Amino acid sequence: MGTNTGNPLRSRFPERAVGPVCVVPNSTKITISEATPVPTTVRGNSATGVSQARQAARAFTDRLVPTPCPDVAGTLVLVVSELVTNALRHGDGTFTLRLNAHPGAIEV
Repeated sequence: MGTNTGNPLRSRFPERAVGPVCVVPNSTKITISEATPVPTTVRGNSATGVSQARQAARAFTDRLVPTPCPDVAGTLVLVVSELVTNALRHGDGTFTLRLNAHPGAIEV
């Protein structure tokens, strides 16, 4: 995977900036277990929905093989929490979160 100079994140952090949001370094190969519902979609319109999105993100990473390290899983949960909270506050009051796993990346 080459460096994309059109994206400043890819230029500064080519090993981490893959896809819309990547929290797994390229050196980690992810395989999807049969128990992983890929992609995972969560919709919400309240603070309860934010909590459900965080729970879904944690469950999603727990079913990846190999399971990402706790720091990576925690970062994903934080990113999800921030994104859905901002969608509620600054959007139309609803959100749709979609999580997908690819070899070497988690897409949010």
